[in-house]
Amino acid sequence: MVFLDIQLDVEGNFIQEIVAEGEMFRWYFTIKCNSCNEQFENEIYFTELEEVEMQGSRGVAHFGATCKNCKRWGYITLHNSSAKKLRLEGGHGKGTFATFDCRGIEIVKWEPHNQLVGIAEESETKFQEMDLSDLPWCDYDEKTQNNVEIEKFEQEIVRNKNLK
Repeated sequence: MVFLDIQLDVEGNFIQEIVAEGEMFRWYFTIKCNSCNEQFENEIYFTELEEVEMQGSRGVAHFGATCKNCKRWGYITLHNSSAKKLRLEGGHGKGTFATFDCRGIEIVKWEPHNQLVGIAEESETKFQEMDLSDLPWCDYDEKTQNNVEIEKFEQEIVRNKNLK
């Protein structure tokens, strides 16, 4: 079992928070098998509401699949301590966005797929379905009459050394 964090580094203007909102938020990933290092052909996704029984265990996970190459099972569970949000201060935010318990599977890349919600400074206006694949992202906050922007959105998948 390994715990993996999605680390974000974000820069923007007039935005205070980026959020993965609600239990129906779909987590899309590119993954690989820990046993044979074979990368899965298709992107996978799951929500917090999904439960899959783990083979040979009484536990449950949010996602489970077998590797086509070595036929071993792997599972991913969103860790219950995950913040699922990143706060920006002074136009910059850096830190852990979410943590996943991975067993037999390793996350290679996270794909937000226009599902993140941005919350504007001062007015707390919510901007739904932000497309951060083509930066800069920009929208207009009518309440404060400001252009809300995200100029930098970088992610990294790192091992969490604090959880065991």
